[in-house]
Amino acid sequence: GGPNAFVDGIFPVLRSNSQRVRVCAAEALSECLKILALRKARFNTDKFCKIYASMQSGLTSDSAGSAHGSLLVVKSMLDHTGDFMLPRFEEVCEAVLALHEHKKTAVRYTVAELIPCLARRCPAAFGRRYLGKCLSFLTKNASDTKSKHAVDLRPT
Repeated sequence: GGPNAFVDGIFPVLRSNSQRVRVCAAEALSECLKILALRKARFNTDKFCKIYASMQSGLTSDSAGSAHGSLLVVKSMLDHTGDFMLPRFEEVCEAVLALHEHKKTAVRYTVAELIPCLARRCPAAFGRRYLGKCLSFLTKNASDTKSKHAVDLRPT
């Protein structure tokens, strides 16, 4: 087993047709990343690169499950991989925001949830390049809850 076997086995689960399964798999990956973060950084880079590559392929997939699972992985990686995501920040933002008009509500909702995470990770770059587009997306969804493609962002 170990982390390599876990990383190899988690991505098919993250691409499940079941949203509940994807969310649970993302939580498991998040816990794994927390453990890896306690180890020395030089032992993590290969695992982080493997996770990142799988995440990227899911973000560009035609499958809603793959896209949603990969968005959940973005959050885990932003939270638990230290500076690993910094050189990849713009690529990640572009891939995440490309999904803001996805046909599936879960995907659009997760994009909306990721916006503050991305903004916190690299505030200056986010503000310069993505703030306008994100504000437009959030404002449109907050004001047009009747649209078929809107995501209800109001607190429940």
